Amino acid sequence: MLETIQWGDLMAITAINMLIGGVVAFVYIAYDVRKRKREEARDLAAMRRVYGDARKKVQAENDKYYRRWGR
Repeated sequence: MLETIQWGDLMAITAINMLIGGVVAFVYIAYDVRKRKREEARDLAAMRRVYGDARKKVQAENDKYYRRWGR
């Protein structure tokens, strides 16, 4: 026959389930934060590359202009 579950046992089971859920949530959040930081770093590197290329083009145009007009 099935035994009746005591309130203390039920609370212990609930507490253990909450603890396991908290650990799983913490691990997932930590992984997600690391993934987002990695994506942001990649995007920032791409922006720096694009900005650097544009800056080089502008500098080349300025050099050409100043060489032409003697400034």
